Amino acid sequence: MEKYFGAIAAVAAVVSACSLLAYKGSRGVKFALAVLLVYSVLTPISAVVPEFGELAFGEGFDIGEYDKTYERVAEGAFCEGIDSLICSELGLDSEGVRVACRGFDYKSMRAERVFVILSGSCISADSLKIKKIIEDSGLGECEVEIEIG
Repeated sequence: MEKYFGAIAAVAAVVSACSLLAYKGSRGVKFALAVLLVYSVLTPISAVVPEFGELAFGEGFDIGEYDKTYERVAEGAFCEGIDSLICSELGLDSEGVRVACRGFDYKSMRAERVFVILSGSCISADSLKIKKIIEDSGLGECEVEIEIG
């Protein structure tokens, strides 16, 4: 039980630190971090009480469906956080920057490849600097593309 509470304290500390870093970020990032904290606290309970899913949600509950949902939320928060990082570092308008990723790893909060798509007034942004910011942060390999039209 000590390991469980230690893990919860560690997750809470990491999420709190991320929340402080995203203080000027949007509400979506903060909401995603809150969802991740709640998920991290509730997930180990199912190992301690094997029937937790059935007790909480009734017969036939499959926690695997919800794991995928949380991973999609985490991936969205990851992409939104990268968007916020790029915009704050380079002073870009967030409407001209879109971020997508491929091969997102929930456990390490890293992606195999991060795609940054610039459009509108942001197409003149320094793509090499964007690539350097993302790769030096250890978020994954980066590819910057320009959307015309």
